[in-house]
Amino acid sequence: QRGCLMVDLTYFAFAVPFAIAVYLVIVLGVVYTYCSTINKQNAEKNEHATTSDLLTSYFSGHSFESCYRSVAGQAGARTLLITRLLSFIYLFAISFLLREIIDPVPPLSFTSWNVDLLWLYFLGALVASAVGLYYDDCLSTLPFYNDRSSTFWSDCVNRLGYALQILFAVSGSSSFFVTVVAFTFLDPYFDFWNVSFHFVTSMSVLIELLMNNISVRWEHIALALTWSFLYLVFSWVIVRTGVLSHWPYFFLDTKSPTVFAWYTALLVLDSIFFVLFWLLNVLKEWVVRRAVSVDKFELLNSNFDVIDMTSEDEDIEDIDDGIPLRRLRTSS
Repeated sequence: QRGCLMVDLTYFAFAVPFAIAVYLVIVLGVVYTYCSTINKQNAEKNEHATTSDLLTSYFSGHSFESCYRSVAGQAGARTLLITRLLSFIYLFAISFLLREIIDPVPPLSFTSWNVDLLWLYFLGALVASAVGLYYDDCLSTLPFYNDRSSTFWSDCVNRLGYALQILFAVSGSSSFFVTVVAFTFLDPYFDFWNVSFHFVTSMSVLIELLMNNISVRWEHIALALTWSFLYLVFSWVIVRTGVLSHWPYFFLDTKSPTVFAWYTALLVLDSIFFVLFWLLNVLKEWVVRRAVSVDKFELLNSNFDVIDMTSEDEDIEDIDDGIPLRRLRTSS
């Protein structure tokens, strides 16, 4: 008996277009806001952005340096390479262990999707760190200020950098979203697999967020939402066609009218987690810029001590050329 006959699909025909409509409303709202912002900026410069310019701007990003440099300077960049290596090994290992040894089936859960996306990001980031540190001594300790021109790097390297910036935003925000949902609605227990697939993955993203030099862009919320929506479409297909005889998650079940509230809540909650992830990145950049500006200010306003050798002003002569000099007295 096919799985689709075993699942109650009472509201399926209504829930699908409803979820699509909610998704499109959010995404189109983000796209409209982004295009309006870019057009406004160009209008101030007496320029006009074409559709091609908008697409290029949306899917490009900062210089490749942001993908391998660290907010902690040279030592931080090298430490970042090590943490990326460890994160990749761990995430790839648990994904391989579960899929090939414990439960050898295709990835059917969003958790599996997200773990795969994360190890793919860390693999690319590891390559970026290796390439960047090979060509750059990373002596700069002023992050967000010293980006080398993108013309230094090949088109392939620049595209890798753009892809990593997008992957970090999407996989990073999704990892926190998955962790919170898992420990609240699904399985609020710290057992081995729950911690391995949820808590540890989020901690690896948090370490990456605190150390790397990548700027998360708010407009990429549309891509993060699309990633989650693709899984929603996937779940509809595998259940409706009978590949899976049950819903992967109870809140996707279409047997009750509450599914409309669940679908709306999931899409909105996913958007909120991206915004929170973006705000964490903004906060990090603000703290780093603040620390850098304070260091610059203190350096420019340093008071160099002058030794007070006497309490009275005296005329002395330079030993070499006999020129009378006035000894300075430090102010109290």
